[in-house]
Amino acid sequence: MIPIVKYLGPGTMSRRAATCAVVALLALPGPGDPAPFQKSSAEGAFATWLETKAPGAFEPGARAEIRGLRVAYRLDAQFYLPLWVTSLPLSSRQDVGVTSASYRDTLSESGDVVRGFEFFTALVPERLNGIYRMGLMREAVNLGPQGPRWTAYFGMMTAAPEQSLDQASATASDPSAIRHQVTDGFASPTESRANRFDVPLKARGTSALAIYTASRPNLGTLPPRPLRSLEGSTPQPLPVVAFLGALQVSLQQAAAGGRTPVVPFIHNATLRYLEITGQKVDAGTGRKFVASGFVKDPSRVFRIDFKITYPGKGDSPFRLWAELPPEGSGRADALPIAPIMFEVSPRSFVRLHFERTR
Repeated sequence: MIPIVKYLGPGTMSRRAATCAVVALLALPGPGDPAPFQKSSAEGAFATWLETKAPGAFEPGARAEIRGLRVAYRLDAQFYLPLWVTSLPLSSRQDVGVTSASYRDTLSESGDVVRGFEFFTALVPERLNGIYRMGLMREAVNLGPQGPRWTAYFGMMTAAPEQSLDQASATASDPSAIRHQVTDGFASPTESRANRFDVPLKARGTSALAIYTASRPNLGTLPPRPLRSLEGSTPQPLPVVAFLGALQVSLQQAAAGGRTPVVPFIHNATLRYLEITGQKVDAGTGRKFVASGFVKDPSRVFRIDFKITYPGKGDSPFRLWAELPPEGSGRADALPIAPIMFEVSPRSFVRLHFERTR
């Protein structure tokens, strides 16, 4: 039986994050910490959880930076005709979008380290018959003296209900038909909360900053969907990591070898699970990336198959390739591991392939 890793405190080991185009030890708050789920803003104005708990974490120059890394990926697409038990390839397109990922460790005013994860991907309409889809994820993890305490997160994704390439192409001529779903959430050991918004956004951007800047003003004027929340307790704390934090925990566990855990995480104030379903060395792929400097030891490059489980819903599989350090810690505060490739199938008629370019 695969163990579920829980984070119970200092010293304890403890889906849809692979977006439309695709990712922290959990410690209890220490004595004197403010209730992490209480949200407020100046003059009663709306503020996201990121703005409330980690102001400036994603603004260059706003905080003292300790370290960080930004990478970019080329996005290729393969389209299929779904059949009864299989599918037939129809066509493929190369370099159809932009994708970036980063982490950045900064100091808060209180001296705690805040780790900011960001993932952004967008299809470029000019390269794909006018089709535009986008996904943005930001997570701020408080890495206090006793380990991570909470995660504030923000996710934005194009609502994409189509089930075929023809349906996707039909919406390309009518930008007003495209809407975006926003999740504004917070996770702590004792409580997790999230608001969800449906945002009509005609602006198209090719960077996380452009999309966030364009969408942010809508959140103060649109009514959110009913607030979702979960309650935890000291004996039974909730997971504090969101998807990108959970992915790093899982990669560190994969590097450590042995039995692979199921990592619980929070998204939209609901409990989900990230599980490794397969792992094998892929030195051939590793050698392809040595010349670019993205891989040092091809024998440490692994293909890792994952699935995201949402109880009561279906599983969401994806896979990635990464050079794993010789010894993993299983800790979310270890230096993050940047994949060199990954693949997702957000719909049955398309598979998206990402390769690191920077």
